[in-house]
Order: sequence, then C-alpha cells, then structure tokens
Amino acid sequence: MSSPYPGPVLADFGPVFDLRDGEPLPPGLQLKAVFDIQAAPKLDAVARFINMHARAEVAVKVAVVLRGDAIRYALTDDAHQSHFQQANASGDLIAALLKAKVQIHVCDQAMQAKGFRRQELRPGIAIAFSAMTALTLLQQQGYSLIP
Repeated sequence: MSSPYPGPVLADFGPVFDLRDGEPLPPGLQLKAVFDIQAAPKLDAVARFINMHARAEVAVKVAVVLRGDAIRYALTDDAHQSHFQQANASGDLIAALLKAKVQIHVCDQAMQAKGFRRQELRPGIAIAFSAMTALTLLQQQGYSLIP
C-alpha cells in the first residue's frame, strides 16, 4: 500500500496520490470547479483537488460556496471563539485556500440566519446574495459544480 504525498500547493492539507492506473489527462487541460460545501470535512477535498491537479500540471481555478452550518468556518478566529466557545478547526485551511487564490463565498441568507456580521469574516471572503445564486452564477461562468 502506498502513502499519499503532501501537496505542492497546500502542503499541510489535502495529501494526494500520483496517477497510477487512471486515464491520463489531456495535455493543456484547464479546469474550473466550484465546491458546494455544507460541512467542514469537505473543505479538505478542495485542497486535494488543487494538489492532485497541481501534481499533474493541470491548471485549475477553484471557487467554494459555504452555506448552512459551514459558513462558520469563514469566521475569524476571534469571532468563531465568541460564537461557539471553541477554536475554528478549519481556520488554517480557509486561510491556506485564500492564499492559494481560491474564491470563497458565503451565503448572506445563512449569515443573517446565524446572526453573523461582515466584519466577523476573514479578509478575502465574499458574501453572496445567496448560496444558490452564487452556485448558479459560477456555473454560468464555466465552473463545474462539485456537490
């Protein structure tokens, strides 16, 4: 059994395996993907997507739409501590995704329902009219949905 490698883009997140038996990817491939995220464990899948394609020298543009309970992971550490009396377990991953130029959108409808304010979000996080609207607009811009 082989072990995964740390990623070339997000070294601390999303370890991946090299392509062994899968179909080879076409030269010059460019991918645009939007992840619809409702739970934190799926955030690591975003890191794996970026790392595996970087290892394969495939250009990617990635967007994330956080909705429902997952919007809490876009909060600053202080805001997360204030609302939930615990550290933001996904804070470092969100910061790394932002540094890797991943677009991160949070649902304004969910923010209002949860009582979060704009100033409680990490810098670089966009507030979408709604998660459904953001997902629709990103798909119209050529991003493929990864549910």
